[in-house]
Amino acid sequence: MDNEQARLILSAYRHTGEDASDPIFAEALEQARVDPELAAWFAGERRFDEAMTRLLGAQHPPEDLRQTLMLGNKVVSLHQRRPLWARPISWLAVAAALVLLLGLVSQLRQGPQPALTGPQYAQEIIELAGAITLGKFSDSADDLKSWLHTHGSPHDFAIPPRLRGYAAIGCQTYSVHGAKVSLICFMVGKDQVAHLFVVDASELRDAPGKSPAIVRDRGQVAATWSAGGKTYLLIGTNVSEEALRRLI
Repeated sequence: MDNEQARLILSAYRHTGEDASDPIFAEALEQARVDPELAAWFAGERRFDEAMTRLLGAQHPPEDLRQTLMLGNKVVSLHQRRPLWARPISWLAVAAALVLLLGLVSQLRQGPQPALTGPQYAQEIIELAGAITLGKFSDSADDLKSWLHTHGSPHDFAIPPRLRGYAAIGCQTYSVHGAKVSLICFMVGKDQVAHLFVVDASELRDAPGKSPAIVRDRGQVAATWSAGGKTYLLIGTNVSEEALRRLI
């Protein structure tokens, strides 16, 4: 099965995941698991489907639409013997339908909205930081970025200048609500490790600004900011808030 065939099959996959055990999708899902390009496309499709579901579910017709439509139907029924082209049109009903349609089109033109807000993402990452595992070990940040690239995760990001002076340990890639997240860990002192998480800022509805902001959650302290189209979150193991600020 090539990627085009897999895309055709996966385009019918429901974003809720209820098709995961369906044998019809098994081979295509496996293809998406091992192919980074297909995996990125599939994640985008699921986010789009989820956004469309939320968007359509949020559409509410005017309160008087039912009454307006019934009135239009009565008017037409009184003239049902007349030719279709000669029957009066319920312009109020047409106008109401057009309002709904234009509102929907306007939102569709904006494209699917990211599922995660900035604060939600920070909470997810802080929780994730409590159980870090590394997929690649190296003291070279460039080597780790190359590994992240081959695994379809953000790799073209800038490491904070003050953090570059420390030796890297390893890296890992994660998926947070469909968003690909990269992690590089640095040894910044005896028994002290800094964990740098990076995601495309476009994956968040309200990504943080350029000035680092301190986030506290679950007894942990992290710093988060955005730059160059990426959103960063820096959290440490045995690293104080003061020391964390000095690493940015």
